[in-house]
Amino acid sequence: MEKQPVDKKEPQADKSTNVKIVQLSPDDWKELRYLKHKSLMQEPIAFEDFESGKKKYIERTELQWREKLDEKASFNLTFLAEDNGNYVGMISALLVANEHKAVVQHMYVDAEDHRGQGIGRSLLVYLMDELKCRDGIHEVELVVVEGQIAARNLYENLGFRETGRVKAKRGDNMVTEIEMKLSLRTN
Repeated sequence: MEKQPVDKKEPQADKSTNVKIVQLSPDDWKELRYLKHKSLMQEPIAFEDFESGKKKYIERTELQWREKLDEKASFNLTFLAEDNGNYVGMISALLVANEHKAVVQHMYVDAEDHRGQGIGRSLLVYLMDELKCRDGIHEVELVVVEGQIAARNLYENLGFRETGRVKAKRGDNMVTEIEMKLSLRTN
C-alpha cells in the first residue's frame, strides 16, 4: 500500500508522537472504508443517523470509495494519520470553490489508545496548511455536536469561532449542533 505525499511534500510527522499525516491514493480505498466504518462504530453521535450511515458505507461501491480519495473527482481533500503502519485517524474536507471555502465533513481519531495525543490537532493543522496554499479558499467551516467537548475545545484553540447553533436529529435523539468558522486570510 503506497502512500502519496500531497503537493510533492513528504508526509508530515507529528512531533509529539510517531504519527505521520499522509494522503492515500485511490488504490488505497479499503483503508478509507475501514476508518469510516470504525469511526461510525466508535462515534455514532457524529453522524446524522447510525443506521443510514452504516447502510451508506456498506452500499458504497469500490469506484465511489476510490473517488473519495481522488480530489479532482470528488472535490474532497482527505488525510490520514498513520502510526507505526496503522491508520489511526482521518480528516476530510469538501472544497466549495465558488463559495471560497472548505467544509470539514469528517474528523476522527481512534478511541482505542490514540485520543488525547494531539493527533486530531495535527490532522486539522495539516488540512488548514494545505488549504492556505490554495487560491480561492478563504475559510473553513465545520459543525460539531455540543456534547463533543474535546472536539469543540480543539476547534476553538485553533481559532474557529461559533457562528450559529441548530437543533438536529441524530438517530432517535435531538442534539444541538454548533456551526463554526475559521478565516484563512491574515488581514
